[in-house]
Parts: sequence; C-alpha cells; structure tokens
Amino acid sequence: MRNFKIKRITEAAEIAAATKLAHDVFMEFEAPFYAPEGIKSFENLIFKPENLPAMLESEAAVMWGCYRKNALVGMMAVRDFSHVSLAFTKKEYHRMGAGTMLFAALREYSLSKFCTEITVNSSPYGVPFYKSLGFTATDSERMDFGMIYIPMTCRIEN
Repeated sequence: MRNFKIKRITEAAEIAAATKLAHDVFMEFEAPFYAPEGIKSFENLIFKPENLPAMLESEAAVMWGCYRKNALVGMMAVRDFSHVSLAFTKKEYHRMGAGTMLFAALREYSLSKFCTEITVNSSPYGVPFYKSLGFTATDSERMDFGMIYIPMTCRIEN
C-alpha cells in the first residue's frame, strides 16, 4: 500500500518524532473542538515523562510508526496489549492505507498476547476510520478531563 513500511518505535528520537506528529495532527483536527482542559490533558498524556514515555519504556505501551521514504507519516500506540491509546496520520496520507497498516500491526501484536478484542476511546473525528476497521460503539459520546470520546470495540481472531 503506497510504499509504506511499518516498524515498531522504540528509540527516543523515534518516540519524540511520533509524539510530535500526534500533537501536530491533534492540533489540526481535534483541538478546534476541545476546551483548553482537553488540549492540556492530551499534551500531558503524550509529553509528561510519567505518562506515555514511561509506559513505552516499561512496555506497558507499544508504538508503531508508518514510514514512507524513511519519513514518519503515521503512528499508533496500544496500552495494556489491546487498547488503542493514540492513532494519528499526517493529513496528506489520510485514506491512503497508513492507518489500516498500523492497525494490522497492532492487531497482530494483540493476538500474540491472546487478546480477543481491541478497544479504543475514539475522538468524534476518528469514528469513521475505526468503523471501517470493524469497530462498533459501546456507548455514547463522553467527556473526561476535557477529552471528548466514543468508546468502541473490535473483536479479533486468527
């Protein structure tokens, strides 16, 4: 698909690039609909050392990057083996298969950990993408700490 390469992100420089990408895409597509509290909550999640960086270091979270010509164009992270915690693709790569390929890597990882479903708290913007992957909403829209989301789940099997 479009000459994309998926690889697990483990190095500090890769993590920094992926969190910057997530922040940039969040600010473009999500932040305009969020109160300042929600934006701050998102930034705390990805940038505070005790949050995502600590989870990646301890392997409580795992992250993949989607690369095209050695440039990072998308990223996806999972925590607790089966909960999508971040998924962002640069605007110019939307609907080109990057997110789908990232999800395929996450799915294989979750299956290797004997998980039978993957969950996500999708932003309203992300719902159509997750539905295209087989996710269904499990509840109505919610807001916690200023973050707007729809809980969703997807059954997986070999």
